[in-house]
Amino acid sequence: MDNQIDPEKTVKEALKQAERLLAENKLLHSEIILKQLLKCEPKNCSALHLLSIVELNLAENTNNVNKYVEAIEILNMAIQIDPDRADNYNNLGLAYHYLREYKKAQIYIEKAIE
Repeated sequence: MDNQIDPEKTVKEALKQAERLLAENKLLHSEIILKQLLKCEPKNCSALHLLSIVELNLAENTNNVNKYVEAIEILNMAIQIDPDRADNYNNLGLAYHYLREYKKAQIYIEKAIE
């Protein structure tokens, strides 16, 4: 049975690798791993959360507004799955702030604080 892959362990390893790559600012590599992981586990909140951070960083580094929009879509998915995770609301507020949608930003920042 040593040849069998433990899917749970593989997911944890992929998340650790993506997180390490994010910390090393290897955003595109981290993005690829997280998107592959989400194809297998589309409701993985940790992967969605990390991917949103990657997208926010890519948006800031490349000045690409579409990455903010992607981050918002990802965060909305994560919130549907786990509405109690405050950091997703915080990041959603940040994304709206960067898009200069200040009223929406304030709503989500306040939601994160609740």
